[in-house]
Parts: sequence; C-alpha cells; structure tokens
Amino acid sequence: MLGTTIAHYQITAKLGQGGMGEVYRATDTKLDREVALKVLPSSFASTPERLARFRREAKALAQVNHTNVASVFGFDQHEDVQFLVMECVEGEDLATRLKQGRMPVEEALETCRQIAEALEAAHERGVVHRDLKPSNVMLTGEGQVKVLDFGLAKSLADESSNSAVGRASSPRLLEDDSPTITDAFTQPGVILGTAGYMSPEQAKGKPVDARTDVWAFGCVLFECLSGARLFQGEDVTETLASIIKTEPDWEMLPSETPSAIERLLRRCLCKDRKNRLHAIADARIELAQALTDPQGTEDRDRHPRDVTSFSRRGLLLLAGAMVMLVGVMVFHERFFVAPISTPSVKHVSLNVKLDGSLIGGSGNGTAVRLSPDGETLAYIVDDGGIGRSHIYLRRFDSLDTKKLESSAGAIDFCFSPGGEWIAFRVRGGKEIRKLSVLNDGPSIRVCDTPFGRGIAWSKDDGIVFAAGRRNNGLARVREGGSDAPQILTTASGETHRWPYLMPDHKTVLFTSHTNTWEGYDDARIMACRLPGGEIHEVMKGGYQARYLRSGHLVFIRDSTLFAAPFDEDRLEILGEPKPVLYQVATRQNGVAHYDISADGTLVYLKGDYLESHSQLDWIDRQGKRQPTPLKGMIEGFSLSPDGRQLAFSERDRTGRYLHLYDFERGDRRQLTFGVGGDDDPIWSPTGGSIVFRSIRDTDSAQGVDINLYWMRVTDSDEPHLLLDRPGLLLPLSWSGDSGERMIVREYTYGSEVKAPGDLIVLELAGDDEKGWELTDSFPFRETPFEERSGSLSPEGDWLAYSSDEVGGDHIMVRAFPGGEKREQVSMGDPAEFGEPLWNRNAPELVFAAKEGGLATYQLFTAKFEQVEGALKWDPPLPWEGAVVDRIENRSAFSFELFDLHPDGQRVLVRRRVLGDDAKETFSHVMLFEGFHEYLKQQLSTK
Repeated sequence: MLGTTIAHYQITAKLGQGGMGEVYRATDTKLDREVALKVLPSSFASTPERLARFRREAKALAQVNHTNVASVFGFDQHEDVQFLVMECVEGEDLATRLKQGRMPVEEALETCRQIAEALEAAHERGVVHRDLKPSNVMLTGEGQVKVLDFGLAKSLADESSNSAVGRASSPRLLEDDSPTITDAFTQPGVILGTAGYMSPEQAKGKPVDARTDVWAFGCVLFECLSGARLFQGEDVTETLASIIKTEPDWEMLPSETPSAIERLLRRCLCKDRKNRLHAIADARIELAQALTDPQGTEDRDRHPRDVTSFSRRGLLLLAGAMVMLVGVMVFHERFFVAPISTPSVKHVSLNVKLDGSLIGGSGNGTAVRLSPDGETLAYIVDDGGIGRSHIYLRRFDSLDTKKLESSAGAIDFCFSPGGEWIAFRVRGGKEIRKLSVLNDGPSIRVCDTPFGRGIAWSKDDGIVFAAGRRNNGLARVREGGSDAPQILTTASGETHRWPYLMPDHKTVLFTSHTNTWEGYDDARIMACRLPGGEIHEVMKGGYQARYLRSGHLVFIRDSTLFAAPFDEDRLEILGEPKPVLYQVATRQNGVAHYDISADGTLVYLKGDYLESHSQLDWIDRQGKRQPTPLKGMIEGFSLSPDGRQLAFSERDRTGRYLHLYDFERGDRRQLTFGVGGDDDPIWSPTGGSIVFRSIRDTDSAQGVDINLYWMRVTDSDEPHLLLDRPGLLLPLSWSGDSGERMIVREYTYGSEVKAPGDLIVLELAGDDEKGWELTDSFPFRETPFEERSGSLSPEGDWLAYSSDEVGGDHIMVRAFPGGEKREQVSMGDPAEFGEPLWNRNAPELVFAAKEGGLATYQLFTAKFEQVEGALKWDPPLPWEGAVVDRIENRSAFSFELFDLHPDGQRVLVRRRVLGDDAKETFSHVMLFEGFHEYLKQQLSTK
C-alpha cells in the first residue's frame, strides 16, 4: 500500500503489523499533518457486529484527551478498507527498550507514573484498556510516554468463533507468536489480552473491569524494574496456568526498589480482584511520592510495616524481651497492630466479640460511633438476621459490652453532645427515635421522616438529619419532637446527606450529590451556617466530611481518608488534600464506617468497597432450590419470553451495566458501556429488544433524572432514547401481544408531589427489527396513593399492581386500560406485597409478601377464574420454601425480587451472599489514638 492514497491520507511508510492489523504512517493532505493509520483486517467488512463494536470503542477512546494517551482522530472507510486514524507517535515502544535490560529505578518509576496517568484519564471516561503491555507503550525522544490501543482489543474479538481454542491449545504456539488472544479460549466467557499480562479473571474468561488494567500495570512495572517478564511459559497454556496458580518472585526486584513500590506491586498483583488496588490513581500517587521521596521517609511514617497481632499477655511477654524497641502497651483487650513513629500515637485493634456481623445494620448508616469524650464505643450489629440490628456499647475502661435492647432495627445513629443519649433511625420505619445510654429504657419517638442517610445532634437540642427523598435536603427538629422539622437546606436535583456539626455547633458540613445511583467519589462537600444560612461549596470529590479541632478537614474518597488544613471562618481548605488512612470500609450508597471524637480518637472498620452480593437461584413449586452460575452485584433482571436468556444489570465501582446470559450455552456478554447507569431491563414480546432505565444523556435536574431506552439484544446495537421527561422512570411490563403498550412507574422528586409513585401507560409503535417509537403516554390512574409495581396479563386486558390505597401495600387487579372496578388479591393485615406476575400457562398470579420486619419475602400464588367479565380469586397459597431476599442498595422506587419462568413452574430469585470483597467478618474495630497529632505530622509543610 506504500505510495497509495486512502481517502485523503497518503501512505508513506509501513510502521508495523500485529493483532490490530497493519499500521502505516500517512500524511493527512487536508490538515497537512502526519498520522498513523491502523488498517483493520478484511474480515471486519463481513462482520457488522464486530465493526459496530469497534466503532463504539473508538468513539469512546476519542473522548479521552490526555498527553499520555495516543489520540484518536477518526474512524473511516474507503471502498472496502476500514481504518482508524490516530496520532503518529515517534520513538520506540517499551518492549524494545526492555530488550536492552531493566530500567534504572527512577526511570522505571517515571515511565510507569505516566502510564498510570494515561490509565487514570481513560478510566475516568469509562474506557478500559484490556490489553496493556510494553508493546502498547511508546517512549518518545523527549521522555514522554504514549499509551496506544485503549479498549480496541475487545472490539476485535469474534465471540462467535472458536478458532482460537485450537490455536491456543497448540503446544508449539509461543506467547510472542500470538500477541493478543481475542477468541473464546475458555467457556463461558471470552479471553482478551496478551497472555503474559492477563489478569487472573481474564485468564479464566470472566468479565473484566478497570482492575484488569491495574493487574497489567503491575506486570509492566515489575518488568521495568526487574528486566524480566513476570509470567511466562513455553506456550500460552503454561503462561495462563502460571498467572492463575503461581505467585511473583519478589526477589527479582532490585534491592534499591522503595518499599512503598514493592507494597504497591503486591496490591496491583493480588489475584483476587476484590482485594486488588481498585483505582489506578492510587498507583500514580504512590509513584509520584516515591519519585519525590526516594528514601521513603514520609511513607515509613504513614505506613509502617505490619507485624503479627499479639494478645495482651503475648505483647507483655514480647515487651519484656524488646523493651528498647517497643514502648507501647495495649490495654483493655486491644491488640497491637503496627509501630507508630510518635509515642503519643497508637493504632490498635479492639476485639468487640460479636454474636453477629458488625456492618452497620443493612449498611445504610455508619456502623461505629464514639461518644463525645472518646471513652465509649457504640456500634451496630446484625445479631439475629436481616433487619434485627441493635446498638451495642463498650466503654474503654471496661471489658463488658452492653446491648441496648430498645434500639431494635437501628440503621443510623449518633450521640447527643453530652453523650447521655443516642438518636437513631429505625429500619423500615419512617421515624427517628432516641434512648438513654444510662438506663436503656424504652426508646422515645422524636419525629417522623422519610428515609434518609445521616444524623447529628447539636448543643441546642436540635437533631439535624437528612430529610429523605421528598425534600432531598437537611432538616432539624428539637429533640423533644414537639415541633415539625424545620427545613435547613434544599436544592432541586441534589441529594443532601451525612450532616456533621462543626465544634461551634452553628455550622453543618454535609454531602451533596446529583447522581447517588453510581457512588459518591465525585460528590461535593458543602457547608451551611445555621439557621438557614447560605450554602457554601467546600470542595468537590469526596463525602462524609468531618472538621477536627486540630484544624483539619477529613473526608472519604475511594475507601481512603483524606485530610487538608481548613479555615473554619472562611470554610475553605488550604492546600491539596492528602491521603492519610487507607482501607476505610465504604459502600456504594455513600456510607463510610468511621468516626472521630473531639479528643482526636479515630475508630473505623478496616476494609475496602463493601457491597451486598446476590446469587441467582431457581426455586420450583416443591421448594427445591438450584443455584445458577450468576453471582455478583446483580440488580434488575428479566427472563426472555422463551426463558432461555436473562437480561440483567450488574454493578461495579464504575457504575451499572447491562449483561445478557444464555442458560443453554452458559455464556454471558456485556450489552451496554460508557455512562454506567443502566438497570431494570424488560423484554419485548418477541424477545428481540429490551427497554431499560438509565441516567445516560440526562441533563435536567442536574443529572438525577432517569430516562427510558430501548436496544436490540445484538452485538451491533446501541441504546436508543425512548422517553425523556423529568423524574425517575422504571419500566415494569410490556404487553404480551404486539408490544403496543408498556406499563412504567413514574416517580418525581420534590415536596409538591402528591404521590410518591404513579403508573403511566406508554403507547408504542414498531417492532424489534424496525425499532420502537413512543406515540403517546397517559396515566393509568392519577391517585394520591403509591403504586410500586405492575404487570399486564398475557392478553393485555388486566393489570395487576401493588398499591397502598387500602392501607399497607396490597395486590390489586383492574381491567386494562380503563377499568374502574378494583379487585383485591392479597389478603390479611396490611403488609408489604409486591411484584405480581401472571402465569402464561395457568390462570394464576404469583406475588411476594414481606415477612414481618425482615428484608425477606415469601412467594404466593392466587388462582382465579373469569366469570362474566370479572375475575374470581381463590385465597393465595404460599410456595413451599420460596423465600426471597431483598438486596440492599437498590434504588428506592424499584421493587424487583424475582421473575417467573415462562413454564410457570419455577421462579428465578436473588439470594444474599457474602461478596468476595467482604470475606472477613467485622469482629474488630480499628482504634487510632492521637489522630490529631498524626495529621499534624502528615500535613506538615516543613
């Protein structure tokens, strides 16, 4: 092709050839600049799905604008040639450089710091590389690093082909002969990446995320320092086996490697990705620190090496032998964790001897609190099953714990300023209560409030709390509860949480966020003078802030506690925040499990990102439970009309994405990419399309609106907007005939709303092949009541839904679309009934009923017969053994618990399981005494 012209690009030289096709240098004759053309294999022209996938990846990569990322200028076609236009980077690739031997430590750290910069920029845009390796890193003559081919290896994967199985199985296929594996090496799943740099999850064919890039980055950093590839074998099979089974040989690192970098490598190369370094930004910070502080003096102060924990008796024995080395004694059943550089600073672990799980009830509130004087620890334990949490007290001058019996159901709590009382929210209820710490008498109602997160108690006896979804702001009520709550803050489209009163008790710090669905790392920390003062933005990029008497503001970001000097008069941080404590247990819903007393004692739970996981199981009518291979942070899910496939949403730290699972073939693939706010899919009647809710493309109300999208369930399709209107939209049921109607739940934030949720009817035109278009929408019924779920009968002439119009949530049925007569299906006392589903093969309705105060539900079946245009119902009967968990961290207006298989004989349900990222049972609380002094050390400007 040399000397030829493609479109307006004149090819001048061939630069290389590999898994991405042929690469040429070319001159852009329109803009008179040098570019690189990646001419894709001819097989792309005959594979539209792969071509469309490649276009999507290239489009996403084009949004990444960073000096360490090779820019994408465009993707074009000339006749039958498909090509990518990229920045032409002069220099040599890192693989060529490493053939000369290992890099000096400083050069290796600077090179990899720039690689981390590139990965961080891409990850922030939702782009994962998936094939990071030295040959994809270019080094320019000016010492600049350019990373190539972000995310593009995935787009080259032909998931329908099994040819790679044969190639990869060949004993003579060496790793260097097949630089990128792009086909189905194992089933289920697809392997993407270069063998020596693949993460364990890639090697097993499992889904990948940004942590796969963290692993590959660790492999590259190790190779730069040691000069040797970390994982290799005689063929690809041996290399993959080495990745999965063997541990790195840390002796290969040069002796001058900083200890902080060795520790960083160990975190990057953790085989369990739940315990792996989550964010590449942390690696960039560590590398930058190592470059400015080669001897690691600051790092040694902040992160002393851990030593084995000792009991009190064992510690005393050791102290007797090492009195000149250890000057810290641990009292009150505390255990020694690590030496600290200053005698006044002690970091210890307190065994709280739990009968249950210390995780803050359902995870809706901070699990640990300190009394104002720092002498009493309070913590919440799930000590009798889901929903049966209590507050426990432990004074540091005593070995005894005290259970506050009247705190049953507590999920979020705080001490009064004097420490004599505790105020707490009640799980499932809509009220705040208080109780005496001294005598533990009956709890006393303070006020009613919708669900919210965060509570604080001021010196003037005012309790400040998050006011819930109706207001989304903060409110205050006198502790006696005689007055209606006073609204303190309000902001359209924003949610205010985690109030914290500064020492003057006249200023409240709080967290404001417009996208609470996808985590809090990019939330804003705000301040407001009471009462009713102007709201002031302190900073962006953190949550759950505290102001300390040491003059510092601390907050959480990415499971890490950051700190910065703070001007309490101007409410401004002074300088760039620094990480001061890693592994503070956090959750996607913005909960961070830590607290700091006025005297500078810090308590926290040690962990990373904690989430409730779910296992999907089949349950038949005889109560037999059969697990499926699907486990993870699975949220909304829906069976296809033929029951062969499942569309579901799975969440990770970057957001929610839709996936498709084939039960017969046992494989899965990701359907949506990019924004990461996709959930609750439902299928078209013929099974060729899905409709789902998403935050993509929302711009009204500052991003909290949720719109509806549809897409075909093929590799080549992208989401198409179906309905855009203010508020939150949840697709519930698609009519089973021609698909002309859909039931949607609509929820609008704001105190002016007359009902929390109403059902609306969408009129649709089209089909799976032509696409779907909204032609009209109208309310099913405009009422002051709350409708939470709805399902159209197979013929589309009846609508079953959940409503509180008769007191409590009950299952109701009405003729559709305009029937006035109401039929109540669920019986008994008002409870919480939801998610009715029609059996397509028998005249019956299946629904769920909440079991008392627990977050579990029992399935019921109600049979009926049609008599003179009405339905005559038999009393509902329970399914034996069909108990369903309601997994936490679901969006509040969604009520999805199970789905009914088309054969009507089994249901797919979710079961709560312990996630891979929360394996430890929290039986210890980390106690950090002298935290004020520690901060002064770490943030010193000397």
